[in-house]
Amino acid sequence: MALYALFSHIFAAGLCLVVGAIVGISGFLAPLIAGLPLRACWRVLGWSQEPLLQEIWCAPRRLVFAAFVGSTSSFLCFLWGVSSVERWQWRAEALLACNTLIFALLAAYSFCRFKCRFKAVAAESEEIEKPKASNVMSQSFHQIEVDGQEVTLRVFLPASGEDEDKEKPPRPPAVVMVCGLLWLGEGLLGFIGLNFNDAFGYAFARQGVPCVQIHTPQRHIANTRVMELALALCSPLYLVPGLRFLLLASDISMLLTSKKDLVLLLLAVVIPGIMDAVLATSLAVPMLLLGPLGWFMSIANMAAGLVIVPLLHCAVRLGQYLLGELDFDRHRNYLHEVEATVAWAEENQSLLGSDGRLVLCGYSSGGHVASLYGLEQCAVPKNGKRRFEAVVLVSGIYDLRTDSWQGVKRFLAPIHNMLYGDILAADSDEKRANASPVAILQKKGQAELDAACTWWVLNAKKELMGLPVLEKILFDSDGLTQGLKGKGATVKRVECGYNHWLLVFGFPTFATSFCESLLDQE
Repeated sequence: MALYALFSHIFAAGLCLVVGAIVGISGFLAPLIAGLPLRACWRVLGWSQEPLLQEIWCAPRRLVFAAFVGSTSSFLCFLWGVSSVERWQWRAEALLACNTLIFALLAAYSFCRFKCRFKAVAAESEEIEKPKASNVMSQSFHQIEVDGQEVTLRVFLPASGEDEDKEKPPRPPAVVMVCGLLWLGEGLLGFIGLNFNDAFGYAFARQGVPCVQIHTPQRHIANTRVMELALALCSPLYLVPGLRFLLLASDISMLLTSKKDLVLLLLAVVIPGIMDAVLATSLAVPMLLLGPLGWFMSIANMAAGLVIVPLLHCAVRLGQYLLGELDFDRHRNYLHEVEATVAWAEENQSLLGSDGRLVLCGYSSGGHVASLYGLEQCAVPKNGKRRFEAVVLVSGIYDLRTDSWQGVKRFLAPIHNMLYGDILAADSDEKRANASPVAILQKKGQAELDAACTWWVLNAKKELMGLPVLEKILFDSDGLTQGLKGKGATVKRVECGYNHWLLVFGFPTFATSFCESLLDQE
């Protein structure tokens, strides 16, 4: 019995060291883990992302310190329990309290580091971010009002390279680019999409061509049922303690609409998530020692995630509804917003440094909007002047119709109909047909297109990394190119990049040759 007791104590001590190290590391990494998917929240709080990135760079050596603090504290608490005459329940509660305290202290220490470092970074940025020379590309933001809604334009200007001794280069045309992220925007998802789509603006500006970007209809994901669909698809992962609250944190982060929602995030994710992680680690020893009862407790703890996570999600949605933050009925008119952007580009020719010519461009769901607008504006000109020199469509969505789907597609139709209805207000077959460029081209009354305006249709090699059904549904461009040719347009197809997202690295190559051809036309 003495040997068994010694072995049990050694095993328990080792387990306490491991659990303590995990708790210490988890506490120290809490701001980093929260900061990566919640970068928008950092800016809402007035904190910079640069301290976070510096902390990630210095994290490895600090993780050793956090693991040492956590394991040492847990081991000391275990030694106190061995020498104590208190009941085992009291000793287990003391160990739980110790781990919770260490987690909270290390998390608070890590957060304070960011807050203190932010002041230094802000001071450095004031010195570094001084007006730079004119030979550097620039990005600016301009506000326009469309249908009573404020719309932000992101303007990318090439390096002016002004030099009195050199002859000024000819003025280039300007690109009006419609960007999208499944027609969504605002919030965290919009923040990600804006930064991702900036690469296209800089690709044009790098070639000496100014670019005006608009993100429309920029529907907030909180005003759709997209996250509820994602919640259902990820439900098997809610059986894993800890991971389920990371998924819930990502879910709620996408739904954030204001600073008030940070309170909902704290109450529904952060506090329950910490409790779930601490409970899962603290119950490890009792579950091993209690035999069948311990296994039952483990299974019950796992199954509880299938109920807790959806309930917390619904609680957050209810809180947003009571705060009046949800607006499911209002949809922005994306064609009006594109028209206003084009008009702004025409009026601000001197600011853009363009020669008055325009190129219409669209990426992803922005390709859908740009193609719809292009079909309205690229008809054969009656006064001899066309509005666009060319139309560039990059991995766009050109057909929203689902009524003729067969086979596997038929089972996906209700999901697509729901998404099109929530995001674009296309909640009927007729509305989806009217919002489909392919369907519009098939109409008999559709006007002939100007052959002098070239339509460039770009697609990646594997848009969705080889998922044939979804690739065919979302990014098939054969129907569009056939319809454009049938209306007399000049169509050129280009393969750009490996998939729908990595094509951003291949797009600059296309932009180089495309912009050179535009400048040669002058």
